[in-house]
This record gives sequence, structure tokens and C-alpha cells, in this order.
Amino acid sequence: MSRKRRLALVVVAIFVGGMVFAWRWHGQRKSAAAFEQYRAAALRGEAGAQYDLGSAYYYGYGATKDYAEAVRWYRKSAIQGSAKAKYALSYCYAHGLGVMLDVNEAIRYLREAADLGNSQAQCQLARVYSEGRLLPWNRSEALRLYRAAADQGDPSGEYGLAYLYSRGTAEERDYAEAARWALKAAEQRDASAQSYLGRAYSKGWGVTRDSAEAARWYRKAADQGDRAADLFLAGAYWRGEGTSRNYLKAAFHFAKALGPATVRVLRRHGSTDIGGLLLFLAGAFAPKRLWGRQPWLSLAAMSIGAGMLLPYFIGSSLCRGVWRLITISFFGFVVIAYGVGAVQGALILLKARTSSTERTS
Repeated sequence: MSRKRRLALVVVAIFVGGMVFAWRWHGQRKSAAAFEQYRAAALRGEAGAQYDLGSAYYYGYGATKDYAEAVRWYRKSAIQGSAKAKYALSYCYAHGLGVMLDVNEAIRYLREAADLGNSQAQCQLARVYSEGRLLPWNRSEALRLYRAAADQGDPSGEYGLAYLYSRGTAEERDYAEAARWALKAAEQRDASAQSYLGRAYSKGWGVTRDSAEAARWYRKAADQGDRAADLFLAGAYWRGEGTSRNYLKAAFHFAKALGPATVRVLRRHGSTDIGGLLLFLAGAFAPKRLWGRQPWLSLAAMSIGAGMLLPYFIGSSLCRGVWRLITISFFGFVVIAYGVGAVQGALILLKARTSSTERTS
């Protein structure tokens, strides 16, 4: 690499680092200023500011994260009738954040927030009724609550209606109505609704069967991280349904669908950080004779190792600020680039072996 090119890279690195630092510094100052405004208004007794102050403590915006303090200000706002504060209190009681875990209190605040018209609370309470775990199963009440949220334009409420209309007994199902509500939610970028629409077009549930339209909705949901859509899209690319056959893209989406689950299993049953580091180092520095004439195996080892290390660095306190961003970006790049390279190399090898077998025969 020439001296001019090295100098240009250093200048670009310094510029990017400076921009990241300036952005973070500006964000911290802005959060601190907003926190002081919320605090002053909350002390005057304004319900909205009390909720905002509780959220600042909950998320750590402009202050040290403190769930107990967040609950204290949420409760002050809830006493004045804030539906958002009641919903936040319900979540805190349901997960034991800042208070003792208490399902009954969580349900009580959830009901109060839903009665006040909070669409998030309506959707959550409808989900509780439709699951029949914390409250007795009640489909009609779930439908009522989902419809109340959907009437406010809430995509979760719209998809909830689609989910209920597509499930249940034969008399309760209405696939056309499910598709209508799913489309409303999907147009608001609800990933679950987009994935359901892909399935509906694939099977002809309430709509005309259309493989191309199914692949289009699967792709939209997969772009937002829906793993079920990734799995269906992998099948579409593999079979060439609604899109051109592409084994590389099929393998990529299949890996996206299974990757997070695999990492969770490894984290639960093994030392992911050490195993990932060993795999990464083996792929990067092991002698070429270890991999034989298959360099794609080296790329696969590095990709899998980096994938195992990525969640470790995301949740680790070893890297802070810019260094954490750089580390995560590096390992994320390795996962994608080397993983695609490994799959591509394996497919090339498979194609070469297939062609040689055909020539022999």
C-alpha cells in the first residue's frame, strides 16, 4: 500500500471517529438538557412530564438508569390518570423492574390503561385473553380490544385481528377478513403481518394464490428481522417459487433464520466466547494444510467464530463508546462477508463435483 493511500485511510478513520464522538457528545448533552426540563415540570405536578421523567430514569436518558425511581414517577403520573404511565407500571410489575414482580398488579394497571384507550395496553390485554394463561381464554374480549386498538390505527391491533380471524374453529375463521386486516398492518411495516401475508399469498388464504406476491411480502418481513419469513424466503429461493432460483440467497436466509437460535443454544450450553475465539483464530491463522484444498472451510470457521463472538461483545462491558461500535461492526462484517464467501465456495465445489460426475458417467 502506497504512502498516500495509507495517509488517506488514516484521515478517513480520524474523520469518522471524530464524527461518531461528536454525535455521541451532542446526544448526551441534549439528553441531559431534556432531563432537567422534565424534572422541573414534573416537580410542578405535570402528569406528562412525570411520565417523561420516569422514562428518562427507565432508559437512562440524561440520568443513571434507575428502575425504582422510574416506577416512583410513573406512579405519580398514573395517579393523575396518565394511560401511558399505567401501561408502563403494568410492564414494570410484570417483569419485576423497580418493584416486586406482581402479576395481579400488572393486570390491574393493564386494564386501567386499556380502559383509558391506550392502544398498546389494549393489544397486550387482548393477547393475554387470546392466550388464556394469566386470564381465562376469551376470544370475544380479545377481538373487542384488538378492534379498539385497530380503530386507532395501531398496526399491532390490526395484525391481532388478522391473527384471531385466521385461527380458531372452522366457524370462527375468516381468511378474507384476516387478509384485509393483515394488509392494513403490513402497510404500516408490521413484520408479523408482512410474514402472514406472504403465507396467505403462498397458500391462497383469503386471497388469490400468488407466489411472486408471497415472496415480496416475505422479503419485506425478512428485511425487518422476522426469522419465520427468512425461513419461508429460503424455501422460495431454493425451489424458485415466485422468484428466480438462487441457492446462495437460500442458504443466506436459512442461516439468518437459524443463526440466533443456534447462538442462544451455544450460550446456554457452552462457553461461546472462548469457542468463538478459537474458531475465529483457527480460521484466520491455521496452516493451509489444515483445510486442504478447500479454503471456504477457513472462511466458514471465521464466520461462525465471529458470529459466536458478536453477541458476547454486544452484551459485554469490555468495550465502551466508539470502540464498542468498531468491534461490533468488525465482527458483523466478518460474519456476513466471510459467511457468504464460505457458502459461495461450497456451492462452487458442489457444482464442480456434480459436473465431473456427469462427465464420468
